[in-house]
Formats: sequence, C-alpha cells, structure tokens
Amino acid sequence: MNILYLCDEYPPCQHGGIGTAIQNLAREMSSNGHQVYVCGFYPYYRTALPYEVDHGVKVYRMFYGNWLLLKLSRHKYFGRVVNIERKFKEYTGFIKHLIAQHKIDIIEMPDFNEAFRYSGPRFIKFPDFTVSKIVKLHGSFSYLEHSKEAGSFNKQIYQKEKFHIHSASKVIAVSSFAKEITNKIFGNKNGISIIHNGIDAKDPKVYKGDSGKKIVVFAGRLSEEKGVYSLIKAWGFVVEKIPSAKLLIFGRGDIKTLEKIEKLISNEVRNFIELRGYVTKSELFEVYSTASCAIFPSYFESFSMAPMEAMQVGCPTIFTKRSSGSELITDNINGLLIDPDNIKEISESIIFMLSERPKAIEMGQNGAKTIQEKFNIPSIVHSHILLYSDYIKKTNDQ
Repeated sequence: MNILYLCDEYPPCQHGGIGTAIQNLAREMSSNGHQVYVCGFYPYYRTALPYEVDHGVKVYRMFYGNWLLLKLSRHKYFGRVVNIERKFKEYTGFIKHLIAQHKIDIIEMPDFNEAFRYSGPRFIKFPDFTVSKIVKLHGSFSYLEHSKEAGSFNKQIYQKEKFHIHSASKVIAVSSFAKEITNKIFGNKNGISIIHNGIDAKDPKVYKGDSGKKIVVFAGRLSEEKGVYSLIKAWGFVVEKIPSAKLLIFGRGDIKTLEKIEKLISNEVRNFIELRGYVTKSELFEVYSTASCAIFPSYFESFSMAPMEAMQVGCPTIFTKRSSGSELITDNINGLLIDPDNIKEISESIIFMLSERPKAIEMGQNGAKTIQEKFNIPSIVHSHILLYSDYIKKTNDQ
C-alpha cells in the first residue's frame, strides 16, 4: 500500500501524543514494506526540516504564519481578512500533488487540526482527494473544550470539525471513550471502529528499581487538564508520611500555568518538588527505569501515550479513573486508578506505591506485560492494515 498520513506535529518538532502515535504507526507500516508518506501544515513556531526521511517514512512539512498573523487570524473581526486560508489552499494543493505523484491509496488524518483555529471565521476544509479519507479521533478542539465546560464550543471551529469528521470515508477512534464523546458532540457517525494507540515495545526496556530512593515522576503538558495542580496539592500529604519522597515534574507549560504552579508549591514542600522542563523520550525512559512510580492524574484523555511509556518500562503507574483510563489500566492489577479531584486518593495511591514495594513492582511488571501483549505496535498496525485494505477495495470498486 501507498499510505499518506497528515500530521502537523510529527517528531522531532514540538509535538504531543498525536505526533508520537502517528510516528509509531508510520515507522511500523514502513518496516512492513508499505510506502509511507507524512505531510503536515505547521505553524511557524514548530521548527523542523521541510523534508526528511525517518526510518523509511518520507516526511514533508509546510510552514505558515508568524506571531502577529496568527494572533490576528484568531480575532473575531480581523480573522475574516487576516488568516491562513490562502496558505491552506497551497497545502491541500501539495497534498493532491503527492497523491498523484506517489499513487496514494489511502489518507489518514486526525480530527484535531490547528489550521481550523488560525483560519478565524473563514470556513476552510479539506477537498475531495479522490482516495479514501480516514479521520482518526484523537481529540479535537471542540472535544477538549467540552471537557472544560459541557457544551462550551467555539462555533466557528466546531463547524469545521463537524464537517471534517462527517465527510470522512471512515472514522477510527483511539478509544471507546473518544468514540462516545465525539458522537455526543458532533452527532452520530455510523460505523466508528476502535483501534487504540500503539507503542514500539520491540526493544524491551528494563526497570532497574528505585534503589531505595522515593522518586515519583509526572510527565506531560503542564496544564490543569493533565491534573498537575491536583498532584501538587496532594504532595504535601505524601511528604508528611514519607519525608524522603521527591516529585519530578517533566514537561512544558505556558507562563500562566507555571505561575500558578509556583503559587501552589508551598514552602513546606518546595524542597521536595523539582520542575525539570522538557527532556527527550530516551531521557524520560531512563528516568522511568529508576523511579518508584509514575503518575498521570488527568481529567481528560483520549488514549494517552505517556502512561503507556511508563508502563512499557515496568515503572509502577498511577492513572486517571476518568475518560479512557480504565481501557489501559485495571485497578490494582497493572497499576492504580485515581480520581483527579480526590486529593486524598491521589496521595494515598502514591504512598502505597512508595511503601508497598513488592506489590508496586508486581503491578509494574503486569503493566509492561499489558503493553507487550495488547498495545505493541505490530498488532496495532495489523488492525490498520485490515481496515485500510477494506476501504481501498471499496474505493476501487466504486
């Protein structure tokens, strides 16, 4: 097959879970002998090469905008004139060129598209590419806004996203939760398949143990949605019970979030919390391999890559009870599940992981086994190949 993935955050540029998930999928598809291309429409601040080959995957990037243009494009009035519509048309024209040049059989793209925000009130859309278009539900702007305030949407972005999803030949959700919420927000889209994100577990990571140190790790975007505020509030109760415990927080956050985090860190716990900023994935794997546990107290996750990476190493993992948490972790078997609003439950789960080491290590081992057996990228790719083949055949038969 000749496959084209549209991705606006393909690593190594600044990226989130969508970029990681698509890279894992694209690389494995390529290693299976398929011709794989990735094309993306990048805001200027996501710096990366305009073209590169990544493990056999041919990656194209088109950049747009600057600070002033993108600021004005989101404005209620200015956005009608100052927006990225022209550049987006150049981008879709380039996609058509790739389809013709490389005889693309199928396209997969996420529901989340940053260009929908920077086109302001203008209604931009992907044209008919004459090949099957798969939209994968990772979590759109409207989906994320719904998690903050039920029914609260930017109507202009909402209309673009609704058209985008309903115009797809096929829709895939990365979790049952993502399917349920998307149908609730945008109206039912029949026949949504569920294929979870996968992780490259072919190279087993080794959990070295914590060597007596009581290290707890959080990694991800620093935001309220990821539960970092709740975690900091709970940390005081942890150090009361275990004075040697230390919390390492990895990830980026905006100025407003960082200021709030600083206010939440009291003098009593300041020496027991370290903000480490961004690190590479390989560095993070090394941290997981010697940590006592990792925690991800999110409010809203489609199907997060971060806890999967911690589990892959065998690091005992605490995840959220909400959203898709139970699709990855079975409580007290391969990890612990907590309510991000329950500060007591968060602190008690951390204390359990730090105190009951044999049980914690057993859960870590079960977590690594779960990733290897259920979410290893080869089996995830096999599910995609079956689905892609079916829709290519349908397109050819029309």
